[in-house]
Amino acid sequence: MYYTHSQACWDKRLVQGCHILICWRGFGEFVIVWGILTNEDIFTGHSCRPDGRPFGMLGILGKGADVNTPKLFAVVPSAAFAGAAVSVILCPTELIKCRLQVQAGHTNANLPDYQRYLGPLDCLQKTLKREGVQGLFRGWTATVFRESIGNAVFFTTYEFMRSSIFAAFNLDRSKVLKDNGVVNCEGEFQAVKLNSSPITQAFSEAAVGIVTGGIAGIAFWTTTLPLDVAKTRIQTTIHLNESTSIVHHITLMYKELGVKGLYAGLGPTLARAFPANAAAIVAWELCAKLLGIRHQNEV
Repeated sequence: MYYTHSQACWDKRLVQGCHILICWRGFGEFVIVWGILTNEDIFTGHSCRPDGRPFGMLGILGKGADVNTPKLFAVVPSAAFAGAAVSVILCPTELIKCRLQVQAGHTNANLPDYQRYLGPLDCLQKTLKREGVQGLFRGWTATVFRESIGNAVFFTTYEFMRSSIFAAFNLDRSKVLKDNGVVNCEGEFQAVKLNSSPITQAFSEAAVGIVTGGIAGIAFWTTTLPLDVAKTRIQTTIHLNESTSIVHHITLMYKELGVKGLYAGLGPTLARAFPANAAAIVAWELCAKLLGIRHQNEV
């Protein structure tokens, strides 16, 4: 069952008899997935180890570049690779989450036994029994494209915004580092004492993380929502012999509802994207500091 807008979904699924807890259907899978996603940041390599060596692909592709100026030739492929890698875990977990959420839109009379799920494990068992292991990866191509493109957009937006804000508000430490003989992320780091207090510095960096993470999340979903809508249709269709082609489903949605069909659910998605990604970025940077991992702008 597909809805033309968020209010229609709310009216039919909640107001007309469904319990409020239906809003949290698939929550467990969502938490697990986001726990993984917040760590893929490391694989994009925009951070440095305590000894100054950069993480991941960015450390290889961006070798020798000015760490205070993000390089597209390094950020884009690093982020895209991270997205493709995490898709292996995302696809089966999202398939289970989506099927649990969608089934509430049908009455038991409309669903065969193998599509009535009591919970995540029951959904997993029935999917494996009927479709095999390959059934868990239904919609994998759409997931790879969404994550690769989305992460490239996300981290490009995040890196450039963060660098610009640090420079605009004199939070950028590059000049201080150069004055102390520290040129780039691969060089020798030494302690630099800044004028700002630790509390002021922490609040400043948290504020930057909220703004950059939130806007980067909006950029991610604005760019990739048509792919996500196509993926959801592929994963939740009752007819398993239906095409799994992204182009097929995007074309079908466009013919049925036009551009608004490709961006169905944009409002709720963006409402979630800003706080969720802002919190993820701030939490990751806080944990990184506690573990002695530095962002490339930092000492």
